Amino acid sequence: MVLNQAGIEDVKFTAVNPRTDREWFTKINPKGQVPTLIVNDSEMLTEGLPIAYYIMSLAPEKFKPFPLEEGLQKYQAMGLLNFISSEMQKCIAPFYKPYYSEETREGVRQNDVRKNFGVLNDMLADKKFLWEDEYTVIDGYAYVISTWLKKMNVKVEVTEFPNIVEWMKRVEAVPVVQKTLQQEGIEPHF
Repeated sequence: MVLNQAGIEDVKFTAVNPRTDREWFTKINPKGQVPTLIVNDSEMLTEGLPIAYYIMSLAPEKFKPFPLEEGLQKYQAMGLLNFISSEMQKCIAPFYKPYYSEETREGVRQNDVRKNFGVLNDMLADKKFLWEDEYTVIDGYAYVISTWLKKMNVKVEVTEFPNIVEWMKRVEAVPVVQKTLQQEGIEPHF
């Protein structure tokens, strides 16, 4: 979504399955983690947030109202992105890593998943989007994580969070999101 929003089209995209492509992929990225961005065929950038910030820096005018310039708002936005990447994404991990027991998953489901998605639901109580009243990369990132509830068989329905449901509908109506879902062959949730 970030690449589409930036208008960057000259990109080679390779889907990587960390389970089956690990040996091959660790030759490219020794951490063995996705995402990885190779720039100019030689420089590597890893992890979702640094990659997003780098791409946003290439076309900052296309990412308004996200605050890229220095100031408190920039760091507030970074804090929100960090909550999504650390707390929300982290609580989904036990559902795609096979070595977690069902007992562990149930504890995470009842505590962390519902708590963190409840926080997101509360943030959206009186907002159209997570930052001001326009779509930003914050919404794109949180949207992807929210779709994982179903994709990773977390057994927590997004419909438990009515503000998230309405927000996801708004996010799915954003042209850059529609384009990305279509490119990746993903059906919208709503």
